[in-house]
Parts: sequence; structure tokens; C-alpha cells
Amino acid sequence: MLFLFVMLALGCTPDTPPDDSTPPGDSTPSGETSPPDETDTPPDDSVPPVVLPPVLVNELMSDNDSAIQRDDGAYEDWVELFNHGDEAVDLSGYALSDDWTEKDKAPFHDGTVIEAGGYLLLWADGSDEPGRLPFKLSSQGEGVGLFSAEGDSVDWITFPPLAEDYAYARLPNGDDTWEQLARGTPGASNVRVEVQSVVVVAKGSTWTYLDSGEYPGETWVQPTFDDSEWPSGPAPLGYGDSQTTQVSYGDDSSNKHVTTWFRHGFEVAAETLEAASEASVELRVDDGGVVWLNGVELLRQGMAEGEFDADTYASDTASSDGESNYTAYDIDLALLNAGDNQLAVEVHQVSATSSDITLDLALEVEGWVQTTQLLP
Repeated sequence: MLFLFVMLALGCTPDTPPDDSTPPGDSTPSGETSPPDETDTPPDDSVPPVVLPPVLVNELMSDNDSAIQRDDGAYEDWVELFNHGDEAVDLSGYALSDDWTEKDKAPFHDGTVIEAGGYLLLWADGSDEPGRLPFKLSSQGEGVGLFSAEGDSVDWITFPPLAEDYAYARLPNGDDTWEQLARGTPGASNVRVEVQSVVVVAKGSTWTYLDSGEYPGETWVQPTFDDSEWPSGPAPLGYGDSQTTQVSYGDDSSNKHVTTWFRHGFEVAAETLEAASEASVELRVDDGGVVWLNGVELLRQGMAEGEFDADTYASDTASSDGESNYTAYDIDLALLNAGDNQLAVEVHQVSATSSDITLDLALEVEGWVQTTQLLP
């Protein structure tokens, strides 16, 4: 399939906002709804009918908050055109508009071509930059359509109010049936997608740990560190409460180890990461903890900012529900690898006589998964 971005020669934005509730015009648009009856002179039957190209408004999004990111990092409204014909279509002289009374709002420059079965994605951000449109789409619903140089309607649709990050799309591709679809598929065949969560580190997973109180060296957070001699056990790990795996605090209950170290290796399938849209960690730690992912510090809980070492006490005390609660954190997907990954966690006591420590952690990846089959 072809995915074509083009440069637009953009028209001027009108002084008054578009009103799609009463769009006058001189030809009847195709699509879901039609404007009022025409008042122009009836056509002369002796004149051959206008042959319009097989190009449709195929999909759009009017409240793109986090679904589809433009190359410059922005999240903007967008409109997708689709050529459902067997030959390439030259759109020179045609225009896209969200106003039936101003059909040449965004004219295409000469040489704008959509190949057979191809797409044209246009960002409706209200600017006059190439590949963009001089209007935005209303999340409360409005009309948008494609017009010829003579003002004939090639395609006009009126879309309803749309929720954040939902597209309005023909399903199947190019069909007369419209659906509201999560995320959308600009520049590709329209399909239903849904968010699927993949737990890549489960609560209760097995961790290796060092409970000697002796700092293992600065490389201990790296994936290449050898922890094969460390003992291991399932989480929750710690002492003083109902932990599954008991670790040592040393020989003196009035002078317990300040810090205990934990490591857990895990894998993320390449297909999971390719479809991922976000990732999060749930952390249960008593008292304070610092978490690294693949050698990069990920987060702190109950630990002050700045430098710390094995003798640094936690800045906060976990007590009552705080000892068993899990706190959720969004994390940067770029820190995850397709394949092997390594978590490292330091757990710090709040004092030398504190009665307990605990660690458990879960990591989840969410992604968009296709739920409809592409048509041949």
C-alpha cells in the first residue's frame, strides 16, 4: 500500500467559523449526510455528466491527544484520503474543505497524485505548511469534503462528536459503513484495534538479592553484572512482615543493614514492543527504594534526590497501608529492549532499628492490537 505525504498550496481561513449544520452548495455531496436542496439552475441534460475521481475521505481524527504522532512530535487532527480506483488520480486543482460555502479552502498544488489503492494524509492543524490544512477539526463533529476545481463535490461526510484519540473511519476500507475506532490507522487500511496489556514482570516474580550489607560495586545495576552467586527467591522479599522470601538484616537487630540489593532479569517480545504505546511499573517498597532499568535510573520512592550510597537512609517511612500498597509509575518505552532486560533495585531502611523491609515490583506494557482482518 502506498503512503503519500504531499505539499499543499493552502487557501485563506475565512473570518467566520464554518457551519456544517446548514451547508449551502451547488451539488449534492456523497457520504453520510447531505446539505440542503440545491437552488441553482437545473443542469442541461445535453451536457455530459461530470466524471469525478474515485477518491474518498476515508478516515479522520478530531481530538488527537496521544494516538498518532507527527514527525515533529506534535499530535494534531488529521484527514486521510483514499483512492479506491484502479488508476492513479491527479488532484491538481481539487481542494479539501470543512466548509460547504468555501470549497477551495485548501487547494492541492499541481502534480498532487494518489496512486491506485494509495493514501494521502493531511494534518489539520490550521497552518499553511506543506502537508497541512488551514483548518482544524471540531471534536464536537462537523463536515469535511473533497471538491473539484468547478466546485463539484467528490466526497462530503459529516462526522459525529468523537472521543479523545478515536478516529472516524470507513470499515472496511473505502466502504459506506463508518465506525469510531480507537487510535486509527492513518496511511494504512482501516482496522479495529484495542489496547492489550502484557505483564512482562509479574508481582511475586523471583529476584536475586544481596543481604550482606556490603556494597556490590557500581556495576551491579548493569545487565552484564554477574549475580549468579547471589541467593534468590520469590517476591515479596524482605523481613519483619509476611514476606515470601526472608532476607537477612545482619547480626545486630539494633544496627541493621541500611541497604539490600535486588536484581531481576526478564524478556520482552519484539512484537510486544513494536505494538507498545506505553509502559508502567507498580512498586511496593518499604522503606525507600531506587529502581534502575538496563543500567539507567528509572525512579525513586522514599529516597531524597541527589547523591546517595549504601549508608544513606530512606527519607520516608512506609507504615500501615504504605507497607503493602503498590505505587504506579509511567516509564519511558525507549528504556526497554526487545529481548533481554534487567531490573535492579536498592531498598533502604529509614533507620538502623526499623523493623522491616519489603520489595515487590510489576512491569506492564500496553499496546495497540489489531482485532479485524485486512481484506485481500
